[in-house]
Amino acid sequence: MSVETAEKLMAEYQKRFGTSELSPTNVESIELILSLEDLKRTLKIGRIEDIIKTLLETQRVMHEIYSSLALKTSDERLSELFSALSELSRRRYSTLKKMLERTL
Repeated sequence: MSVETAEKLMAEYQKRFGTSELSPTNVESIELILSLEDLKRTLKIGRIEDIIKTLLETQRVMHEIYSSLALKTSDERLSELFSALSELSRRRYSTLKKMLERTL
């Protein structure tokens, strides 16, 4: 998730609940992590396509998550927010796919 996306979600949360203090939930978190060390190692051995493939998968998963949330929420404003985030992930995926095609 980008900083911009996190800020949008936090702003919406603050509007709805009047606080930036997050409430605990029983929903499992989804983490997709590309560590700085992995990135450095991959760049040193010249495998930029591996990094792009990892980023592609991250954007694909985020698109699916946001699309699902947009469909499942009954709140119209949240649905619009999740739809916008889903579209952003789709566009990022498309850009990364073009980058990967140029590297192969």
